[in-house]
Amino acid sequence: MNYKDVVNRIQTIVEDHKMLVDFGYGQVSDIKTRAQGTEGEVNDADYPYLFLNPTQHVRTQQQITYNFNMIVMDMAREEEAHEYQNFLNIQSDCIQYIDDVVARLYYFYKDKPEVSMDLNYTPFYERFQDDLAGATATLSIVVPNSINECLAPFTPVPTPPAACLPTLPIFSDSQNEFQYTRDPDDITRNWRWEDNTQEDLLIGNFADQYFSNAVTGDFEFYLTQVVTFIEPAAGEVLPARPVLSSLEASYLDIEPTCDSGNWPTVWSADPITYIAKYNVTLPTLTNFGVLGFEDPAANESAIVQEIGGTLSIGFDGVAPQPVGVIYDTVYTGGYNGNFTTLEPSDNDGGPFLFNETTFIDPAYLTSSANMRITPLVDTYVKIEFVMTSKNRIDQTLIDAQPLPFFDTPTPAMRLTSGTQQTGFTFYQEDAWDFDLVVGDEFIVTNTFELTLLAGVEYGYGFSTNPSNTTIGGDPLYNKLADWSNVKYTITLATAPPSSTKVLDASSTAQHFFKPEVSGNPQPFPNTILDTYAGMRPGPANYYSILADGTWTFTMTGTAQRTTDTSQFPTGFNLNSQSGGISLEADITNWPTNPALGVNFDFELTWTDIALTTANGYVAWQTLDEPPTEDEGFTFSGTNITGYYTA
Repeated sequence: MNYKDVVNRIQTIVEDHKMLVDFGYGQVSDIKTRAQGTEGEVNDADYPYLFLNPTQHVRTQQQITYNFNMIVMDMAREEEAHEYQNFLNIQSDCIQYIDDVVARLYYFYKDKPEVSMDLNYTPFYERFQDDLAGATATLSIVVPNSINECLAPFTPVPTPPAACLPTLPIFSDSQNEFQYTRDPDDITRNWRWEDNTQEDLLIGNFADQYFSNAVTGDFEFYLTQVVTFIEPAAGEVLPARPVLSSLEASYLDIEPTCDSGNWPTVWSADPITYIAKYNVTLPTLTNFGVLGFEDPAANESAIVQEIGGTLSIGFDGVAPQPVGVIYDTVYTGGYNGNFTTLEPSDNDGGPFLFNETTFIDPAYLTSSANMRITPLVDTYVKIEFVMTSKNRIDQTLIDAQPLPFFDTPTPAMRLTSGTQQTGFTFYQEDAWDFDLVVGDEFIVTNTFELTLLAGVEYGYGFSTNPSNTTIGGDPLYNKLADWSNVKYTITLATAPPSSTKVLDASSTAQHFFKPEVSGNPQPFPNTILDTYAGMRPGPANYYSILADGTWTFTMTGTAQRTTDTSQFPTGFNLNSQSGGISLEADITNWPTNPALGVNFDFELTWTDIALTTANGYVAWQTLDEPPTEDEGFTFSGTNITGYYTA
């Protein structure tokens, strides 16, 4: 039932009523009067007269409430004996007529729209062109009417074939919040998705229109985009479907593995929703211009990349574990704007002058006017530095790339005392290890870990001093321009143990832990490193101690609680086969009462445990401890690392 049906139904009730004569609908100014015209004309009001005046209606997801002022009126005539008696009778009659209409609405119709019985009546007596008396009621009618996009007249989004759905775990999601015109015949041929909503920088970094992989392996790009085609001018043809492109000449443009099959060959003004999947193997670290048009010899028309498209990137593998364990962000900032020109040899390769600090934790750091940071205490951190939309505008004598580094103030890489900090310069040649020509755009990401010393100022810049051979500097470098979107993040990290890493393994399936059931040790069948070959073959649910010494183990992963009838177990214990060792972990990063059915990340650490070959093997399992404990499971990818000191 729609709005018109509701109004028509009330009109039908009025027409069927033996006392009500006329019906009207609209604003109060639309009420007819008998004095408007000659008696008998069609615009004359006949009394008793019911007029329906709409007010504000209310929509929820499941229903609409239509609200009206229902005004019922009749001509009032004075009587000599009791002047008020006539209009009082009319008011009484009109209230009864309102009751009649409401009763008919509620009881007569089988579909029974819900009529609110909480009505307000207001009697009135007015002297207008006609002397009128009557009553007004506030009427609310609730009609079940769910919002349903399936019934809406939109161009349908094509459903991709089953074989064209994402198949690899997604680590990066981006969307475009702006409309872009893309033309294969000029520099706008790359498509853009400027709003990154999900990303794992240990696998790769996507920024606006460029992608840099941090690991090698199989990647999958999945596109869903509404596209409008600009009508080709004379001599132009429609562009071919977009390809996966690269900034490296060694990688060919890649056609979709599959798509929605609706990319047009004949122009139409109607937009399409284009869905496509691209698969590529990246055996080396590289930079992609990601998705865009090829530029064939023919002149091609442009397209409009409409707002709301998405680009997801999947990876066939597990992200490498960081050196330390990341806990809290203590600094975020960067440069808000563009560098018009940056030549690394200027100012002895001085650091970038950041102009924006979006967060700083005063318990750890202070920041100076040019965004250098100074630790208050010695702090082990992870630093991520990303620059995007960069363009080298000219070349000098040699084709050398500047090396980004994290550094102290001038002179470059020196403390204020003039002594270089040991192991201090960090730069990544791989980030620049490709040939560029004038006008190329690219992205560079630096990620590293180090200890920042208390009281020392740190900045970020280019290592370019020709006289400083410790950084491998070349005497001449290319100029850079139009650097933008500089992002700079520092997070607290846990320094890796000083001992030797001898074990790194992970699970390949969910594993249920049930404290009330004996056994059930956590398995780790995916062996990445096992120096002593101690992991049990097959089930991989215990690790043999094959060397006497001090051991540290760390288990990390994601888990979920599946029952909530008692208390949650306090993590896993490390139990030995012999020797009676049963140790609880450091449970700082293990929840005491997680929500049922909600994923949580965890870290359990057993530090500096003296173990010998006489202990046999160790396993990680929950124990049957009083009182009764709840159950849960760990997800695939749960990791165990082991460090050994003789």
